[in-house]
Amino acid sequence: QSQPSPARRPPPSLSSIEESQFLPSPSVDTSSWRFVLSNLSPRAKSVVPGWVSSLACLGLHPRVDSTVSHVLVSTEGGERLAVRTLKYLQAVASGLLVVSEQWVLECLRDSSSLGRALDWEVRDEELEGEEGPRRAREGRQGQEAALLQGYEVLVAGDLEGLARGAVEDLLARVGARAVTDLGSFSFSGGVTRLSLVDSQEAMEGREREVLQLLRAYKVATVEKDWLLDTICSHQVRPIAG
Repeated sequence: QSQPSPARRPPPSLSSIEESQFLPSPSVDTSSWRFVLSNLSPRAKSVVPGWVSSLACLGLHPRVDSTVSHVLVSTEGGERLAVRTLKYLQAVASGLLVVSEQWVLECLRDSSSLGRALDWEVRDEELEGEEGPRRAREGRQGQEAALLQGYEVLVAGDLEGLARGAVEDLLARVGARAVTDLGSFSFSGGVTRLSLVDSQEAMEGREREVLQLLRAYKVATVEKDWLLDTICSHQVRPIAG
């Protein structure tokens, strides 16, 4: 009689993988890799540092800068949808590779996955799966012009969840120039001038001020979500909306 086929074992969970199981692939050159971590699940936090150490790479880095090759984030389900954090925003604005932590799990199961990080590149959750991270990365690799080149932006008031310095950092990463007051705009041709506010609700009762900025100074007032959605989709969103 034929023997029954063995039961198929489920893939190991991150918590079940011991550090001794890290087997880097010799076919992939990881020497220039440097990782930033953002919003990882508790399981990933426990295993990723040891996995990174096994790669003979440049290790972990606390900031998103030009020396970083991969930004690892948590994602929802199998859709690779990433929640927005400041490091995620900085990574997409900079055109870096943003990868789901699930890539690490697959690498631990099969070392040949190490060279296929693009298969786990994330998409933006708030834009229902927009592939802004991929477009931004490909734009950087193709040396495209900065997304908001020719834009000047005044950060008007406090923005919920984002410090002024963080907003100005994001603007610089996408090629925009942050200005400190109305008189700092260049008012030259070919420049799009914006005033960035927290939300439409924050401008209730100030409609006259908004219209004055637009009519007298050609400065359009937009919500912060205009900037965040522009970055995360890697497409300039319509200002009129």
